[in-house]
Formats: sequence, C-alpha cells, structure tokens
Amino acid sequence: LRAIEDIGAKVERSKNSVKINASKINSVSVDFDYIRKIRASYYLLGALLGKYKSAQVALPGGCNIGSRPIDQHIKGFEALGCEVKIEHGLICAQTVNLAGAHIYFDGSSVGATINTMLAASMADGMTILENAAKEPHVV
Repeated sequence: LRAIEDIGAKVERSKNSVKINASKINSVSVDFDYIRKIRASYYLLGALLGKYKSAQVALPGGCNIGSRPIDQHIKGFEALGCEVKIEHGLICAQTVNLAGAHIYFDGSSVGATINTMLAASMADGMTILENAAKEPHVV
C-alpha cells in the first residue's frame, strides 16, 4: 500500500478494510524499495499501463522460492502494443495505445495472467489469453 501511496494514491485503512482512491496518481515510476520487498508489487506495471499507458517498476524481488522469470509478462504487454525495455534494474514499458490481442502464454503463469489482464482491461478491442492461469483467485 505504501508503494501506491508514494505514487499519489490515497489509502484509507480501517480495522477490516482498505479503500484506495487512485484518481490522483502523479507518477508511473514505483520506488525500487517497495518492489524488492514484495514480489506482487510489480502488478502495478499492468495497472499503470492500463490506465496511464506508461510504467516504470523495478525488477521483482521479495522471495526465495526459485526462479520465476517475467518473460511471459513482457510477451503479454508487447502483444498489447507496448514497448518494453529492461534498463538499470527497471522494467520500463510504454505505449501510445493498448490494443486487444490473441496471446498464447508459453507456460501457465498466475503473475503474467494477472498483469496482462490488468493492462488488457483498458485496451481497445478484445483480448484472448490462451494457456492462462486458471486458479480461482485469478479468474
């Protein structure tokens, strides 16, 4: 939550809930310190691409449960029309316009499915994901 507060979102916490107002996001660059602590923070990449057509997020960290590459995330973003570069430990992605696409993931990935769906939700046209993750918390 601190990561999205840092880029301009308003977060209200109560005992049993969190309300997030992201209408005042003022940056598409998420601080490395947040991403390296919690791997899932890089889902901000898909969300920022969907809304702002640009994102800059540090390469993920946060756990030691084996290699989990991000190539399928990049494949999804590029299929939607994004230019993606990895520079100085950052994933930099941008596009003029997101366009729906037919995307086949080489391996089923929860993270790539979620991140691609977040970006595709704001794309023009229909997006079809094949070999996508099918876990209940994803679909």
